[in-house]
Amino acid sequence: GMTDIVISLGRGEQVIRLEHNGGDPADSTSYDRSVVVAQTDTATVIRWYPLRIADDLDGDGTKEIVMTNLYATDEGQPIIVIAEPVGGDEPSAGSYEPGDDFNLAWSLDPRDSPELFPRGPAFGARSVLSGMDFDADGNKEFLFTTDETLAPQGPDPGFLEVFLYEASGDDSYDYVWHYTHP
Repeated sequence: GMTDIVISLGRGEQVIRLEHNGGDPADSTSYDRSVVVAQTDTATVIRWYPLRIADDLDGDGTKEIVMTNLYATDEGQPIIVIAEPVGGDEPSAGSYEPGDDFNLAWSLDPRDSPELFPRGPAFGARSVLSGMDFDADGNKEFLFTTDETLAPQGPDPGFLEVFLYEASGDDSYDYVWHYTHP
């Protein structure tokens, strides 16, 4: 298909998609703009960074956009959100919502999994990779990192973590493993 470019517009703003519509790729008018996700609650800080377009992760025929929330410290803030072109079934998720052409397919709130995120609110995703199949079982995965070395509560706890989740069906992802350093 056409080229997609996904851009985070900074803190507490929007993630947009620019889709090449077939014109001259060097001409900015050759791209159609659509909002992937936008913040609705300006009192909550959200920063969608970084993000990745993945070839169909869950086998439903659409490309997913995997977004990390650098500021997942506030109550109800997800650390990972997966959006896809219209066809998903979740219309809104609190302080952010999808644009007209997208649905929120899945999200991960670290407070819902204290066994995986035991150190409390000093976390945020720092990077994400998506679309690979590490274990060659035919199910695609995404991998993300957290960095707790600059915790807002004070001293540097020094924790860096890597998490792997795998598609387990349409808009469904399961925890596989994680690694914590030190």
